[in-house]
Amino acid sequence: MNRRKVPELDTPFSSVEWPIISQENQDTILELLCSLLSPVGQHRRDHVDSSRGKRSRRRARQAAKEAPKETGGGSSPAAKTHDARKETALETKRPKGNVPPLPELSRFVDVGLATITRELAKSSAPGASISVHDPSRPASSALPMSTTPAPHSSTPYAAVFVVRSGHPSAFYSHFPQMIAVASQQAAAAPDSPPVPVRLVGFSRACEDRLSASLEIPRVSAIALRSGAPQSQGLLKFLEEAVPTVDVQWLDEAQAGKFRDTRIQIADVRVGPKRKKKA
Repeated sequence: MNRRKVPELDTPFSSVEWPIISQENQDTILELLCSLLSPVGQHRRDHVDSSRGKRSRRRARQAAKEAPKETGGGSSPAAKTHDARKETALETKRPKGNVPPLPELSRFVDVGLATITRELAKSSAPGASISVHDPSRPASSALPMSTTPAPHSSTPYAAVFVVRSGHPSAFYSHFPQMIAVASQQAAAAPDSPPVPVRLVGFSRACEDRLSASLEIPRVSAIALRSGAPQSQGLLKFLEEAVPTVDVQWLDEAQAGKFRDTRIQIADVRVGPKRKKKA
């Protein structure tokens, strides 16, 4: 194998790094977060039917269509009695009109990379309105199957938790930049406390714990808004153990100084040339 020098263009600005968190502090944060989210998951386990997917519903519809053909156009009285008892048991277990509302915490939690990215984009926009939580202003809830209104969407995030190693970096590489800009916008707002948003990166092994705590099949990212109930202990620990996101190229770009293009020389392997057939 031959080697060849290949020039590559690189950005003249400083690279962005995720906050460095020790493994001990990461485990503590995971325990505090799962303990905080456990009431939401318990509510979903008790009162929300888990989705079995489109294939399961398609098979059920197909079986319902084929059942009358196999039984000669109708079902036996015993089968009807069994189905009626089954429906009565389900209605008794989960009455439609008597489901208690989700815990108040669910109004302060956003789940999913796309949802959190959209909210960060709104709060990072120039002139974005940042306000404290106003319970009288309802909005759509972040968690699925919610029965309680969510806080106003302008309530800033206090922390964002991302499972990094389970997905390609292109899915979450934008979070440090967006969180840094969102923190600057929140600090500039007159009615918002100047507390930067904390960014926590979890390993792939933490995804199962987060999924179980929320009773959701897969959890890639969780965002916690400011003012969430029972979150003071977690947020205080984050302020002590997690450094703020430092994006140096934001200040470098705003300085307006000319920067030379960086040209790096990469040493790459080059395979042998294929011989042309005569």
